[in-house]
Amino acid sequence: MGRTTESALIFCVPGETYKGKLEDQVAQEYKVMAMEEYDRFVSFNEDYIPFSQTPDFEIVVGKKYGKDLVLTIFADQIINRVGDIKAGFLSTSYLFTPRTEGGLLLPDLDVIEIEGFARGKVVADSIKKFYEDHGWNVLVPISLKGYGKTIVNLGLERDNASVTLLKPSDLIGFAEKHLGYHGDKLCTG
Repeated sequence: MGRTTESALIFCVPGETYKGKLEDQVAQEYKVMAMEEYDRFVSFNEDYIPFSQTPDFEIVVGKKYGKDLVLTIFADQIINRVGDIKAGFLSTSYLFTPRTEGGLLLPDLDVIEIEGFARGKVVADSIKKFYEDHGWNVLVPISLKGYGKTIVNLGLERDNASVTLLKPSDLIGFAEKHLGYHGDKLCTG
């Protein structure tokens, strides 16, 4: 797979989509959107399919409204198609989700990074529309300058045991500054 220099980040926050709803209803709606509908919206390369349902990395990165803020990363996903766009590129999803005492994951901040596709902006716009169609607020920054990256050995069973990841604090900081993300407020209220 040939890599190009074009990359894109898509920042997504639920906005008012889940306001006033019960946590179990919100968690179920998010699960359907993020795991079922998104996985139909994109087509994974057959080499990646065995790994597509298991996160590569999961860590508590802080607290939000008394709940653990969990960062789940699906790294270097090999994508063949997004919507109607046939493509071959890598995508890394950074999913920030507050976890309830009962283990439910609530939507909070999704960041999708696209690498290695000459039409990255077109793909980013398609993913942006997917989230907006679900009522989310979305921003695709013009420049990716200033984002810190770190190499992490995830011990993956795939070819790439080490991946280069964006720093979670940079992602949260950008969302707070440009997208109205609230580090202390849940999407339910």
